[in-house]
Amino acid sequence: MGLLLSASALKSYALTEGDYTYTVANGQATITGFTKSYTGALSITNALGGYPVISIGNSAFISCVELTSVTIPDSVTFIGDSGFRNCRSLTNLVIGAGVTNIGGYAFSQLYLLPAVTIPDSVTSIGDSAFYYCYNLTSATIPGSVTVIGKAAFSSCHALTNLVVGTGVKSIGDYAFDYCSNLTSVTIPANLTSIGESAFYRCSGLTSVTLHNDLSSFSLGIVFRHSPLASVLIGDSVTSIGESGFRNCSSLTNLVIGAGVTSICDSAFSSCTGLTSITIPTKVTNIGSRAFMFCTGLTSVTIPASVNSIGDSAFDLCFSLAAITVDPGNAVYASSDGVVFNKVFTTLIFYPCGKTGAYTIPDSVTTIGYSAFGECLRLTSVTIPASVTSIRDLAFYGCSGLTSVTIPGNVTTIGGWSFSGCTDLTTVALPASITSIGDGAFSWCTNLPSVLFQGTPPTLGGSSVFTSAPATLYYLPAFASTWPSTFGGRPTLCWNPTVQRDANFGFTSGRFGFNIVGTTNIPVAVEASTNLSAGVWTPLTNTTLDTAGSLYFSDPSATNYPARFYRIRWP
Repeated sequence: MGLLLSASALKSYALTEGDYTYTVANGQATITGFTKSYTGALSITNALGGYPVISIGNSAFISCVELTSVTIPDSVTFIGDSGFRNCRSLTNLVIGAGVTNIGGYAFSQLYLLPAVTIPDSVTSIGDSAFYYCYNLTSATIPGSVTVIGKAAFSSCHALTNLVVGTGVKSIGDYAFDYCSNLTSVTIPANLTSIGESAFYRCSGLTSVTLHNDLSSFSLGIVFRHSPLASVLIGDSVTSIGESGFRNCSSLTNLVIGAGVTSICDSAFSSCTGLTSITIPTKVTNIGSRAFMFCTGLTSVTIPASVNSIGDSAFDLCFSLAAITVDPGNAVYASSDGVVFNKVFTTLIFYPCGKTGAYTIPDSVTTIGYSAFGECLRLTSVTIPASVTSIRDLAFYGCSGLTSVTIPGNVTTIGGWSFSGCTDLTTVALPASITSIGDGAFSWCTNLPSVLFQGTPPTLGGSSVFTSAPATLYYLPAFASTWPSTFGGRPTLCWNPTVQRDANFGFTSGRFGFNIVGTTNIPVAVEASTNLSAGVWTPLTNTTLDTAGSLYFSDPSATNYPARFYRIRWP
C-alpha cells in the first residue's frame, strides 16, 4: 500500500530562509522568527519558499534590538502578539495596507518610535499593542478600526496628536492612560463603550468632546485624575459611570447632555474647579459621593425627575450654600437651601457652605446619614423634640459646633455621628437613648463632660469616646446601674444640691447659697424674673471645688423685685 501527500495538504511545517524562520499552512507562510543580530533597516519579504507571507507570528521579531526601520509588506494581514515587542531601536515603522489585525503587545516598548500611521485596512488593535512607546508623539487610527484594546496606547507619554477614527465602537480599559501630553480628545459618534480608566492620569488633557450622535452607553471610570478644563457630554449618553471624572480638579466647564438619566457614585467627586452644574431634567439618580469635595460649587438645583440621591452626594462642598429642589419633585423638597424628603420628616443634606446657627424644623424625625457632615461653619443646631433618630456621621467633622442638646425622644445616635467635633465642650443625653454607635464622640478633643440622664445605653463598639477626654456623668436616680468606667471613660454622679444653711440668703446686698455635690462636677447657675415666660439668664458656668462645694452669690439680686435661680447642666 502506498501513501501520497501533497504539500498543500500539510497543516504546517517549520522552515528557514536567510534570516527568517517560518511555517507554511494552506499554502501561506507565517514568519515565526528572525535573526536577533540583524542591524539596521528591514523591508520584510512578501514571500518565503514561494509562499506568500500573510502573517507575522507571535514574538516573531521580539527583542530585535538593533532594528532601526521596519516595512511590513501589503501581503501581511495579521500581526501576532508581541510580534515586534521591545525592538527598542526602531525609529521608523510602515504597516502594510493589507493588515487587518494588530495583536496584543505587537509594537509595545518601541521606545524611539516617533509616529505611527495605521492603515485603513486594520479593524482591531490588540491589548497593549503600542504600550510604553514613550516617544510616540502622533498616532492616526483610521475609520476602519472598530476595537481599541486594553492599554493599547498606555504610557505613551509623548503622545500629543491623536486622531480616533469614526468607526471605533469600543475603547478598552486603560487604553490611553498615562498619555501625559495628550491635550484634547474627540470621541467619535459610533462609540458604544469606553473602558475603565481609558484616559486615566492623562495629565495634559484639558478638553474632551463626547459626540452628540453617540450611541447610548454608560461612561465609566474614564477620565479620573486628568486636568480637564472643559467637558461636553452628548445628548445620547445615558449614564455617567462610577468615578468617571473623579479628581479632574481643573474642570471648570461642564455640560451634561439632556439624555443622561444617571450620575453614578463619585462621578464628579473632587472636581474642585467646578463652580456650577446644571443637572438635566431626565436624571433620576445621583449616586453616592457624586459631587463630593467639589469645593467650588456654590449652588445646585435638583430637577423634578430625580428620585434617588445617594449618601454624601454633596459632602465637603465647602462653598455650597444652598440646594434648591424643583417643587414638582415627588421624593425630595428643600427649605432655606436644605434638602429634606418630600414630607419633611427626614433632613437629608445641609450644605457645607451655610454659616452660623440652624434650627431644624419640628416636623423632622430623622437626621440623615452625614446630613451635616463636615459643615465647618455650623456653630449651633437646635434639634426639635420630634427627632427620634440621629444616623451615622450626621454631624461628623462639624468642628465649629460648640454645644448640642439631644431632645428627649431620641433613641439612637449613629456611629461617628459627632466624631471630630473638636469645639464641642458639653453634651447632655436624655434617658430615652438606648444605643450609641461606635465612634459617635471620637476625636471630640475638647469634650470634658457628657451627662447621661438614664441608664447606660448599648454601645456599638469600643471607640465611642476615642481621643475624647470626657468624664461621663449620671443622675443619682440611676447610680446603681452605672459602673466606674463606661466606654473606656471614668464615670461620676452628677448631684449638685443647694444647701439651706447659714449662707443661704442676702449678705451685704447679694443673694447667695452653697452648692454641694461630687468633687469637680460641672454646674451652671441661671436666673429668671418671670417663671411663666421661661426666659433664663446664664450667671455662671463653673465646677465644684475639690471639696465638692461652691458658694454662689448674685450682686444684681437687689435690682429686681423677684429673682428665681436654678442649677443645670452646663
